[in-house]
Amino acid sequence: MYSSVLNAAISHLPGRKGTVSGCVICGLGWGGFFFGILTNRLCNPDDIRPILTETTDGFENLFPIEVAMRVPAMWRSLGLVWACLFAFGLITITEYKHSETKTEEKQQELDLEATIPLQRILTTKQFIMLYVLAASHMFEAYYVGNSFKMIGYKGGIKDSTLTIIGSTGSLLSGCSKIIFASLLDYFPFKKVYGGIITMIIVSLVMLHFTQSSPIGFGLCFCTAYMCGGSMTSMLPAITL
Repeated sequence: MYSSVLNAAISHLPGRKGTVSGCVICGLGWGGFFFGILTNRLCNPDDIRPILTETTDGFENLFPIEVAMRVPAMWRSLGLVWACLFAFGLITITEYKHSETKTEEKQQELDLEATIPLQRILTTKQFIMLYVLAASHMFEAYYVGNSFKMIGYKGGIKDSTLTIIGSTGSLLSGCSKIIFASLLDYFPFKKVYGGIITMIIVSLVMLHFTQSSPIGFGLCFCTAYMCGGSMTSMLPAITL
């Protein structure tokens, strides 16, 4: 789905692939901001903290049954919203029609790319490096997104505060996708990526030292999360 949307968007601004890619992919972060808050309001409106409960796998922090009972209704509500947004996107997406000369040049480029064997592409140094970088970023983003609440609970931060922190991180992640991808229109990939890696290392190290401070923990999480998803917008900009 993203490839068709990106190609349609880039057709309108072919000289700004980084900016266009960032604007399209930023929906991943902005969606988390809005739906993160909505999910918390639907499932846990009373801001109930998880309780240390004994299970077959040991002790785990689990929410009470009244929170779990609201989950099916939450999924139905979110499913309806997502269906409406998806239908709106299908109706409004268009591809810019270039002149016949540009269309022929584009077709020649596609024909040339089709002659390159797929096995040759998959074994190139550039493809392997990009694949490893993308996979590493996805792992870091999933780790931070899935574990930050457990780390915050240990530091005594409330569930409602952690929800705001997570939603703010998603919003900043969406904004950063535009910024990082746009930088590729002006700076080399290595310089942009070097700055991102530096911020990720510093924020992950500080994350565990600030778990008792909502402000410090929030700043570290938001920095790590917005940098972790940067490759999702940068990758299309350097490959399409």
